[in-house]
Amino acid sequence: MLTWIRGLWQSRSVNVPQIDVDAPAITAQESIRVAASLPLPPVKRTKSPQDESNCPIRQAGLGNAKQRIRLRQLGLTTLEQIAACEPSDWADKHSLPAVYQRLLVRWQWAIAASSKLPPLRPIDCLLAHAVHRRTIGAIARSVPSVLHRDIYRFSLSSAGAKLVGEHPLPSQNEIEIWVAAARNKLPLPYSPR
Repeated sequence: MLTWIRGLWQSRSVNVPQIDVDAPAITAQESIRVAASLPLPPVKRTKSPQDESNCPIRQAGLGNAKQRIRLRQLGLTTLEQIAACEPSDWADKHSLPAVYQRLLVRWQWAIAASSKLPPLRPIDCLLAHAVHRRTIGAIARSVPSVLHRDIYRFSLSSAGAKLVGEHPLPSQNEIEIWVAAARNKLPLPYSPR
């Protein structure tokens, strides 16, 4: 059973794992121990301009293709336009479903948060929020390897896969840069956990 988990972890080309019904059952604790002992694979990530307010939505890592097409049809193509729009007025004016109104509010939060901590892109802010690092202080108190592990594990869930989409995950080096920048932002000495 352990070799099956290792093989599944290393191949990762299969979206839905095939379950071997003849394999002996293992406990949840044993499977967590095995998964935690496996190394995280390296992920290549493309760089994007950080301080450009005219950065396209796709380059910032926000949304899937369907969402970006729908917003492009309505005239929202850059981060600056999303940050400037009023989601409730925009939804009423263009008769958007409530889902898009909530989406715009969430993206506005991510754009504002990424402007406060420059190494993070808006998608990085959404990922950090999803793994319960909702403030600069929470990121500063994080251990980079633990934060990287949490983001990687979240990306394996259905909600995480939906949020990440086609965008690569941040590397551990990038997360170390986030944590260092967050620690430099804090006025008082931080205390790592």
